[in-house]
Amino acid sequence: YHKDIKKLNTSFKKSFVNKKIYIANYDLVSWSDLAAVIYNDIFSSGINLKELGLGKDIVSDFESFYNYYKNCGSIIDKENERFLTKELKECKTFFDNIEGKSLDDQQREVIVQDEDNTLIIAGAGSGKTLTIAAKVAYLHKKFNINPEDILLISFTRNAADEMKERIITQLGLKVDVKTFHKLGLD
Repeated sequence: YHKDIKKLNTSFKKSFVNKKIYIANYDLVSWSDLAAVIYNDIFSSGINLKELGLGKDIVSDFESFYNYYKNCGSIIDKENERFLTKELKECKTFFDNIEGKSLDDQQREVIVQDEDNTLIIAGAGSGKTLTIAAKVAYLHKKFNINPEDILLISFTRNAADEMKERIITQLGLKVDVKTFHKLGLD
């Protein structure tokens, strides 16, 4: 297992430590699924690695792996918090003027967080459409994502039409906006 553990340790450090991007939950799940198999084989048996007479380097690798596996969630949370703080500071000017408005802290965080899917639920007039428009602009500006490769889905045709109109008119970005029904129909 030592070679596998060394690979997983290297993969963890390379993928999750001191990254300049937000780490999505999917990325962590992928790593932890691989690690779970080895963890369960080794550590659930109650083996004491130090009693096996293994070298210090090998024991250290196993201990690092154990730490990464048991604490991966909190490690990722700290890395993401560090990234969010830095990114929000760097993008302050951008977030201060979306459609002539300044976004609040919650809006800014949801835009910078790069999960695989984003669901925004809030009351009427709270800035959902503004937040979604800003997310599209952020993805385009920061990561050069073509707005035509972004799909926005809404429950109602009126909301979809409003969102599309605002993004095109206010931000000059052509994005695909559909209702769930229209997506299914297409």
